[in-house]
Amino acid sequence: MNEDRRLESQGPRDETPSVGEPPQRASPARQRTLRHMRKLLANTAAAGAALHMAGCDRNWPPVVCDPLPPPFDSNSPVVCDPLPPPFDSNSPVVCDPLPPPMDCNDLTRESLDWWIGKSARWVDADGQPAIRVDLTSEAPGLTFAGPPVLEGAALSQADVETTSLTFACRPTAGTTSVEVAVPVRCEDVGGTIHLALDVSGTSTVGATVPITVGP
Repeated sequence: MNEDRRLESQGPRDETPSVGEPPQRASPARQRTLRHMRKLLANTAAAGAALHMAGCDRNWPPVVCDPLPPPFDSNSPVVCDPLPPPFDSNSPVVCDPLPPPMDCNDLTRESLDWWIGKSARWVDADGQPAIRVDLTSEAPGLTFAGPPVLEGAALSQADVETTSLTFACRPTAGTTSVEVAVPVRCEDVGGTIHLALDVSGTSTVGATVPITVGP
């Protein structure tokens, strides 16, 4: 209790003059201190009142507010990433076919049909119908070795390259099929592949001629 009285006696004195006493002016330093304290108290009270009455206002510069997430609604639909379809071992699997092996000692129709590119069509040769045949070899080690030998048609032109052969022929009147023997080399071994041209159709310029290849 004595301590409280001592603290009260040391506290700030009331500057309000007693009745009948002349007013006493505070020192300049004390006046500045009081003004500063009043300003701080006023700013603190204003900020507290604004926050209490208006809540957090994002438009008020001194205060930075993080937006609150929207409330959870159990009735709202939930969007989920779709799961991949389950693997079905019974579904068909599509694979790129592998080419048949190329064996120079055992040329087959299947391997030649895969490795030898071929096309034939009717053309005009000096006003007469003729057939142009184009062959290409993509088989490893298989090259063309000379002009073809024909049965059922007359050879009119041949252009022989290592991996390509182009020739033209005029079918014999009344024939429906032309047999062609093409000399080749496969891994330095001589051989022959055979073509069959179906010339039973129309001889209109540009029309396709069916062609097959075999050993």
